Amino acid sequence: MDDNGDILGTEVFPFTINKYLNRDDVVWLSDAFVMFPLVQGHGGEKFVMPPVSFPELNPSNGCKDVISCSPAPTCDLLMRKHYDYPDDPKLASVLIAFNDCPVDPNFKPDLSKLVIPRTEVIKKKKTQRSDPLRRSKHFNAP
Repeated sequence: MDDNGDILGTEVFPFTINKYLNRDDVVWLSDAFVMFPLVQGHGGEKFVMPPVSFPELNPSNGCKDVISCSPAPTCDLLMRKHYDYPDDPKLASVLIAFNDCPVDPNFKPDLSKLVIPRTEVIKKKKTQRSDPLRRSKHFNAP
């Protein structure tokens, strides 16, 4: 995202993949991330991590007001070194904070707004790239 709010790429989930599968104006960086090469940044580009929910932390175990954030890679590395954790590029850190509350064993989460995504197995086919400027619909190694 740039300073104007223009989105240059986005994470793709099983429940959003159909928005991008048949588009010619996206470049698949992986099976779960697309870039929009026709969108030009205007300076101040940043990588924005969406919030992550932790439904496991709730009043049934004494937690409320749960928030989380993902530290920048440099901060992540500093924390790993400080706590003597390995620098493994396959892992990422998430900081989680919450307020204590009395344990409520009868707590029932509000499931009325919960959306359970439908997961699908998507078979990819190889695409021929006769035009080098044509954007592939699927991620293919060169």
